[in-house]
Amino acid sequence: MSHEAKRRKAFQDYFEGNLDELGLAKKLGFPTKTKVEQADAIQKIRDMTTPQKTPRPFPGVGIFIDNTTVTSGGKTQIPIQIRKMWKLKDGDKIHWYAKNGDIIIVPSTPWRKGRLR
Repeated sequence: MSHEAKRRKAFQDYFEGNLDELGLAKKLGFPTKTKVEQADAIQKIRDMTTPQKTPRPFPGVGIFIDNTTVTSGGKTQIPIQIRKMWKLKDGDKIHWYAKNGDIIIVPSTPWRKGRLR
């Protein structure tokens, strides 16, 4: 069976209910070893299989991980999953950006500081 035929069969199985989103992602060869890769693969499958009547204002927003609360002093916590993924420790800086009405948070890495270009 050709690669394209396997791909069509995987989508057909998914639409018939024989595969879930993660199963389809595995059949299509998306990386699914870690929880983050699995969440990313599921989001990609949803993006591929959900009909879009109007284009998204900013595609690739990302995957929801967790939410936090802002305290009266203006502080908020960074979820443990994100701290581990970015390898953040006490004293590390993060950057806050505004884009299309959203807030984007980015870790301050040596590359972003201009040290490793």
